[in-house]
Parts: sequence; C-alpha cells; structure tokens
Amino acid sequence: MENKKTLSQQVAEIGAGLKYEDLPKEVIDNSKKFILDLIGNLLASKHIESTQIMADTVMAMGGKEISTVVGFRHKTSPMLAALANGTMGHAFDMDDDHREGTQHSSVVVLPAVLAAAEAYKKSGKDVLLGFVYGSEITIRLGEAFEGQSYYQGFHPTGTCGVFGAAGGVAKLMGLNEKETAYALGIAISSSAGTLEWKAQGTWTKRLQAGHPAMCGVMSAELASRGYTGPTSVWDGQD
Repeated sequence: MENKKTLSQQVAEIGAGLKYEDLPKEVIDNSKKFILDLIGNLLASKHIESTQIMADTVMAMGGKEISTVVGFRHKTSPMLAALANGTMGHAFDMDDDHREGTQHSSVVVLPAVLAAAEAYKKSGKDVLLGFVYGSEITIRLGEAFEGQSYYQGFHPTGTCGVFGAAGGVAKLMGLNEKETAYALGIAISSSAGTLEWKAQGTWTKRLQAGHPAMCGVMSAELASRGYTGPTSVWDGQD
C-alpha cells in the first residue's frame, strides 16, 4: 500500500520510534568524534572578536540562566545559548563538513541539542540520539539538492540545518510523531542563509550556524506546546 504520509511525517515517524540501541556502533563512535571536535572549535574561538561580540550580546539580552555558553562563566536561555554556541563553533570554519550535503551539520545540530539537554536534564545518550537524528535530517536534505542550492547562493548550513536542529531537539525532548512533524513544519519559516557574506568577507556565515540552532530549539519548544506547522514542508506546492 502506498504510504499516504508526507516526507516530513515519515521522518517524524522514524524519529519518534528511534532508540539509542538502534544506533550502529560506528555511528556512535563517529558522533562522539564530531562532538569533541566541535567543542574544541568552540573553546578555541573564545578570544576572537566575533565570539566576544556574540557573548556580550547574549549577556545583554538576558534570559533565564539555564543553558551554558561554552567557555564563558554564565548561562542563558536555551535559545540564546544555541545561538551563541552555534555562531562561536563556526568561527574558524574548521568544524566537520559534509561534502555531498555541502554543509556543516554538527555546528547547527549539537548546540541546539546541548542547550535543550541542559534545560531538560537529559543524559549523554539522549544527546547522542538527538544529535544523530538531527544530523541525519540536515545531511539528507543537503544531499537532496545535489549541491545545486549552494551554487544558487544559498548556505545549506542554515537552510537545511534548521530542520536538523528542530528534529534533534524534538527527539531529545521526547516529542511524539505529530509534534515532531509540527516542529519540522515550524522550522521552515526560519530556513535561511545566503552566501553573500563572501562579498566583503563578513562574519554572517558564522551567524548562519547559530541562527538555525536557535530556531531549531524554538521550533521544537513551540511544537511541544501544540503550535502547528505544515507537514508538507518538503513535498508541498510551496
């Protein structure tokens, strides 16, 4: 029988049923390497100007002291922590890169998942599971474009990454299939990223890792409270 579910509903169905025990050992081992690599990038970026500006901005914006801004002695809201850590983690552009997906996936997914994990007091296994699920989403989306969106001026780290962040946080929070599909549907409103940063060599490429991480947290949080989003985000008319 033909599957009547949309693509995002099918992805949400897989995510809702995914367990840590389902993950192959190779996937777990590689994920740990990517996580350690990104934390190294985060710590290394602490003293550069763009990171200092982001940290100062997040502190000025306030937010409940829940989630850690890595390398700094303060906490903020999960959304702002994801924004800061995603932006900082991409400062050197040395975080892991997926060629076929033409994007940096970990720097979007992990900051979102880490911020939510700290907020909800989740375990390391929960972080890994959310990270793997979210990474799979953003990488497969990037691959579906076959690199073409990059050469049309879009930045897949941002345009695709927000879905991985939303999915990863939804999994970590324990959202059901319907809620996860809504989270992915909400995320499309924040799918953004342009390569125009290259025109003057500006810092906005870094922001296009932090922004989708932040919006992924927001999307999952909204969906968890019943906020709806379209379930036809990848195969609908628009």
